[in-house]
Amino acid sequence: MITSTKNAAVGEIRQLLAKAHKRRETGTFAVEGPRMAAELPKELFVRGFVTEEARERYGENVLRGLPYETVTEAVMKAMSDTVTPQGILAEVRQPMTEPDKLIPPHGPALVLVLEDLADPGNVGTLIRTAEAAGATGVVLTAGGADPFQPKVVRATMGGIFRVPLAEMPSGADAARWLQERGVACYGAALRETEEYDGPDYTGPAAFFIGNEAHGLSEACLEALLHTIVIPMEGRVESLNAAAAGTVLLYEAHRQRKNRVIH
Repeated sequence: MITSTKNAAVGEIRQLLAKAHKRRETGTFAVEGPRMAAELPKELFVRGFVTEEARERYGENVLRGLPYETVTEAVMKAMSDTVTPQGILAEVRQPMTEPDKLIPPHGPALVLVLEDLADPGNVGTLIRTAEAAGATGVVLTAGGADPFQPKVVRATMGGIFRVPLAEMPSGADAARWLQERGVACYGAALRETEEYDGPDYTGPAAFFIGNEAHGLSEACLEALLHTIVIPMEGRVESLNAAAAGTVLLYEAHRQRKNRVIH
């Protein structure tokens, strides 16, 4: 049992939770709570820590035979990123994949590209929404929020382990790469363009959501063959990035569902 808050593991986990450069250096990140522990793929597990109370409460349904080391409540509190720790924490490998894995061998791709999204809540919510809407993967660009920081991970509600994630340098790179592979790419924009519910998304498709403050970059817009707009009523100028992405993903979901039914 680890009883000292000065144990090296405490500082290492705290750095994983707080510092993006440490996560990049190790290729790992930390997750907290029984839900994340129960859903993390065993092959990604590096090491884990659990209090005696949590071990008794959650049992093998959550621990699943993985080698969690027992720690005191004080040590868990020192490790944790949350105000009220749930008594279980694990270090896991980052589940990034190659872009090719986002295009399925059977059935049309549905990809969400997040170009330099800065808000962790938006990134996490959109990964979660992508899973719910049946997306085949999410592309994150190098200038956006780290998808493995605690706020993003919590917002995905476990989707971080289930949605294929890939990184590309920029939205323009993603647009060119996808279009070369026959994926129709649609950028959410505010300029005069086609309304979002006009195109047919039943074939391979990708939606591009830009930075909260600046939208899609000019380079990305130039690379895209299609741009779409979500019409606004009242005095609203634009939707939150997560809301816009949700509208687009579920329009594709609606079209694909109706096509199967009919």
